[in-house]
Amino acid sequence: VYSSHNIVMDDCIDRSKYKDRLEQTSSPIRIAFWGLMRHLSINQEIVHKLGGDMRFELHYYGRAQGAMLDFVESSAKEYHNVFFHGTYNPIERNEFAFNADLIHNIYDNSDKTMPLAMGNKYYDGLIYYIPQLFMKDSFMAKTAEKAGGIGLWCDPYSDSFADDVYDYYMSLDKNDFADKCDKELERVLKEMHFCRAKIREVFEDA
Repeated sequence: VYSSHNIVMDDCIDRSKYKDRLEQTSSPIRIAFWGLMRHLSINQEIVHKLGGDMRFELHYYGRAQGAMLDFVESSAKEYHNVFFHGTYNPIERNEFAFNADLIHNIYDNSDKTMPLAMGNKYYDGLIYYIPQLFMKDSFMAKTAEKAGGIGLWCDPYSDSFADDVYDYYMSLDKNDFADKCDKELERVLKEMHFCRAKIREVFEDA
């Protein structure tokens, strides 16, 4: 069994500015999701728990945000700390990643394809030194745990979700976290290069 990974190698160049950014503690804590918006119900729950809690800002970047935007605008609650930025060019990711404190990498496990999924944002977290929020019992959460803990297992449906996220971020050992990102990225890159070499062997022998 070989593992393949999806990493843009150019993004791995000159990561130092992101590591330096990690030393800053933000208030409010900026949580960012980027990519195709799916799983409306779990994102509604996240907005319900974090929207209006001024310890946080919640930012969404990417396509298919219309249903979530409608949900926020039609809510009886006022979510002044939830922002929708729409589609973006890949190069813009560097900018909003630089300004993110946590990556929202939470997907609904009730979708049978998701518990075993490995999202691109997992690799972004390693490259940009950004702690991640994972759905408990997901493959990404378990992989992050094996890496020594590069994010938080969490459950948006838990009453303590907002406090769990806040306490995790505020107690994070930034130097230790950065070291774990480096080690996990090194492991992933080794697997990726090994897998690509095996693929080349298959085509050369065909």
